[in-house]
Amino acid sequence: VAHFANGDVGALVNVSGAAAMKSAHNPDGAQKFLAYLVSERAQKLMAQGHISFEYPLRPGVQGDPINKPFDQLHPPALTIQQLGDDSQAGRLLRQAGLL
Repeated sequence: VAHFANGDVGALVNVSGAAAMKSAHNPDGAQKFLAYLVSERAQKLMAQGHISFEYPLRPGVQGDPINKPFDQLHPPALTIQQLGDDSQAGRLLRQAGLL
C-alpha cells in the first residue's frame, strides 16, 4: 500500500455506498445484506482482510495498521465535476471485450 502526499492524484479517496431499491425483487434479503455489510463481522473482514485495505465504517472496528489514519490522508482537491463520469472507461472496457 502506497500513501501519496500533498494532494497527489494517487491519494484520491473513493467513497462507496449501498442501498436497497424500492423495486428490489427481494427487499427483505436486500435489507439483510445491507445489515450484514455494516455488521462487526463484515467490517472486520473488509478492514482487516489484507485484500482491499478498506477503512471501517463501524465504530470500534480497527482498520489495517498498514493504512494511515484517515485524518492523515491528503487527497487531491477534486470535485465530482472534475472527475467526470465513467462513460469513457465503460467504452474502453466494451472495446476491449471485457464488458
